[in-house]
Amino acid sequence: MFKAMSSVENRLNDYKEKTKLDGEELVRNVFPKRVFEMEELLASELFGLDTEKVYSEVNIPYPQSWPRKMLNSLGDSNCNATVRATDAELMLIDKPSGLSTSTGPLSRVPPNHHIKTMIEKTKPRLTQLMMEAQLVRLWVQYNIPRIEDGNNFGVGIQEEVLSEASSIERDACTFLDQITR
Repeated sequence: MFKAMSSVENRLNDYKEKTKLDGEELVRNVFPKRVFEMEELLASELFGLDTEKVYSEVNIPYPQSWPRKMLNSLGDSNCNATVRATDAELMLIDKPSGLSTSTGPLSRVPPNHHIKTMIEKTKPRLTQLMMEAQLVRLWVQYNIPRIEDGNNFGVGIQEEVLSEASSIERDACTFLDQITR
């Protein structure tokens, strides 16, 4: 039993040491490179704020039996907001079960390809950021010394870094969740 406990303890210590080395590598070498990669990505044409490149035609499907007067008034900015429809037109609108949407090119709303490309470039980086923030959090936790002499100034700073790393991990997870919906 003692030998098995020693083996588990050795494996745990090896894991701690590996995490410490990986965390130090991240902070010293990987993060500085990542900053320049992200600056380059954000400065690229893909993330520019040119609205003409982001614009995408939206063809929303509509029921075939909608009155033409209502469809025409939707695109007319000079039209009064309250459109008066005849009784026959209202009968068409009030029967949702009898409405069939048009098929063909208007049957689906296509995604905005520019934004889709932005998401495809951003998603793996957010996933990577979550994993790296988790590793940095572990690295900081392993390096926080026990407070024995009452001097806890350095520990306070490390705990602040720990909370920032947790916040970054949480924010990356939130962004990833929002863009996948």
